[in-house]
Amino acid sequence: MVGPCNATCRWLSGALTVAGIGALVSLDAEDNATIGDVTRLLPAVAGLTMTLVDRDMEGLKQWSLVGASSLFTTWGLKHVTDKERPNAHNLRSFPSGHATAGFFGAGFIYRRYGPRWGVPAYVVAAYTGGTRVVAERHYVDDVISSFSLGLMSNWLFTTPISERVAINPMLADDRVGFTVSVATTGASGEHGNGLEARRRTRYRYQWEFGPTSVTENTVTFGRGGDPVDFRFDQQNDPLYTAQIALDWYPGNRQQDVLFNFTPFEIRDFGSFDGDTDFAGVTFPPGQDLRSRAVAYYLTATYRRRLLPAGRFDLRVGGGVAVLYTLTGLAPVQRRESIGDLDFVEVDDLALLPIIHLHLGYDFGRRMRWSLFVEGEGMDLSADRYLDATAQIRFRITPLWDVSLGYRHLERSVDTDSLRSTTTRDQYVAAIGYRF
Repeated sequence: MVGPCNATCRWLSGALTVAGIGALVSLDAEDNATIGDVTRLLPAVAGLTMTLVDRDMEGLKQWSLVGASSLFTTWGLKHVTDKERPNAHNLRSFPSGHATAGFFGAGFIYRRYGPRWGVPAYVVAAYTGGTRVVAERHYVDDVISSFSLGLMSNWLFTTPISERVAINPMLADDRVGFTVSVATTGASGEHGNGLEARRRTRYRYQWEFGPTSVTENTVTFGRGGDPVDFRFDQQNDPLYTAQIALDWYPGNRQQDVLFNFTPFEIRDFGSFDGDTDFAGVTFPPGQDLRSRAVAYYLTATYRRRLLPAGRFDLRVGGGVAVLYTLTGLAPVQRRESIGDLDFVEVDDLALLPIIHLHLGYDFGRRMRWSLFVEGEGMDLSADRYLDATAQIRFRITPLWDVSLGYRHLERSVDTDSLRSTTTRDQYVAAIGYRF
């Protein structure tokens, strides 16, 4: 069961990927939701079965810890955040319980037994997360939060298993025999000395989340029209949302490549005071409407440290940002039961060059505390993007760290099809892990 992703793994993962994408595209939302109710259990059940078949009692213990911690955290966040689902059925959107169940099982298989069965398990978990989005049970950031919970709980509790007993032939002088070696792994064997662990790490993954307040969300209909405030009733303000980041250190710590994915979507109820034309459709005054505002940001940035290693950390760099913006409206009959909605939508996709600046200061015993400000963005004639943050970070171990802070985001689009400005402020908490 233990091993790298071989030909069987690649063929199975490819087939599952094609089948999953085909189902998401061709089946209706409810059919996908029904299938997702089943697939959410498959990775976890498969991981449990592998521990029992292999008589891996340590693995069974770790599976239990991962499942309990990730699912309990999901349950707690659901009741603390009170985030409304896209279909407005209840306030239990953040994070996705279905996706957490799938990703904790897939993460356990991958971490404990390797990619051979871990990669196909992740494909099944990803499909489950996709069903929750297309069925409008969850937003994308709910699903990536579940992915992060499953991933990080396995990093915390699960250790890889080796082929514990190896029998090898031995030839010495005129005698032939065998050697038997027993290998064990554990937390100390895996992570080793803290300083050595930090030297070996080449990546840092971060999950950041917190309450977001939309301070501006205006849309202008036509070149000569007046801007309309799309915040409407502000029933979801503040709205809990999340982003993920992957930091790659290709050589030494003097340079790194930072990838960020920030999916944001907010929906609200409201109405207009007068006849309003949007994307060729006229909405009469007083009609109940469901609004939809989407902003997906994907950035890749190369950064280089300008100061020698020490307490101060100054990095500058540049990269590219893929920015997707969508604004939609749909009439609703009853706010209590909106059913399937047919949104009238206008969207924009932009590719922008961005500049990046990071200034930090390490302090405290062994410099385990860091205070930093960071920003990136670009201001062009038709597109404007800004992402700025100020945070304080504490390094718990050489591998784990936590952060608290504030983030400000701005996005402006001015094209023939869409003119909008969105500004939001967020108080954030973040968990990072190096590997």
